Amino acid sequence: MKKIYCFFCCPAPLPAILPPAGCSSKRGGNFSALVFGISYGTLTAITQLISQIQAPFANITGYLPRFYAMVASAERLMEIEQFSNDSEKSALDIQTVKAYYSDKLKSFGIKNANFTYYPAVDSIKGLSKDSQPVVLKNISIEIGKGEYVAFTGHSGCGKSTVLKLLMSIYQLDSGKRYITDKDGEKALSAEWHRLFAYVPQGNQLMSGTIREIVAFADKADMQNDERIHQALRIACADDFVAELDGGIDTLLGERGTGLSEGQMQRIAIARAIYSESPILLLDEATSALDADTEKMLLQNLRNMTDKTVVIVTHRPAALEICDRVIDFTDTEK
Repeated sequence: MKKIYCFFCCPAPLPAILPPAGCSSKRGGNFSALVFGISYGTLTAITQLISQIQAPFANITGYLPRFYAMVASAERLMEIEQFSNDSEKSALDIQTVKAYYSDKLKSFGIKNANFTYYPAVDSIKGLSKDSQPVVLKNISIEIGKGEYVAFTGHSGCGKSTVLKLLMSIYQLDSGKRYITDKDGEKALSAEWHRLFAYVPQGNQLMSGTIREIVAFADKADMQNDERIHQALRIACADDFVAELDGGIDTLLGERGTGLSEGQMQRIAIARAIYSESPILLLDEATSALDADTEKMLLQNLRNMTDKTVVIVTHRPAALEICDRVIDFTDTEK
């Protein structure tokens, strides 16, 4: 007990009692034995124990930013849970939507639409809606069934916003969104979600096999290889998927880790095609593809005569297959 007491009461820092680089262990051990009356092995054991104690304390600073990030994320989730439902009606099933599109739908669009992004959660409600820039002002767009329409214009002019408004993700400040059919005009609401298959910028691919990603939780038909391969063929993804060791059962990491940006875009388009939603909304969905692959993919889409396609793009190949081009720069004048 006396020897241990002397060691911990010694005012010299620990490095001072360890042998300097290049010194023999025998000299260090003799020095320790001389000063403290302990062996070199005992000193080494004590040093290792101290190191094991120091490491967790040193790592605490690294955990603090992660802790605060988790708290902020949890607060946002709690705020989202307080949102009201975007529709009192549940979304119609895909078979009902497909039958309506095939037999009745004539067109859809927005009329005299005005929209401004504004803070919707408590964490950023210090910003008033009046201080935010107007994204859309008195915009009217109508798209006919079976049309291929391109949206062009500079960044931030509202192209992607229109797609989200058509899907009823956001509510208009004023104006209306509508669908027309043989019986006239009706409101385009969230119950018509399944009309649209949306491929966003960034291609949010979750981890899982290519089969699971393309089928996207369609457990009833996930084992339908023919349907999955057909979607991959239309999206020009079947060639590179066939070269993978696991084929459509190849496991991908979060955000498509293991694939190039262009390959991820084609998988995302295949997922939209697989969904069988009759209206495809493609937001810069071919931006990472080479010219030849893009041309082939777009021609495959064009050959799908039962689809209506809206493409946000600046690429000439995409503009060529479209029946109409809407330039959002002109709508700002």
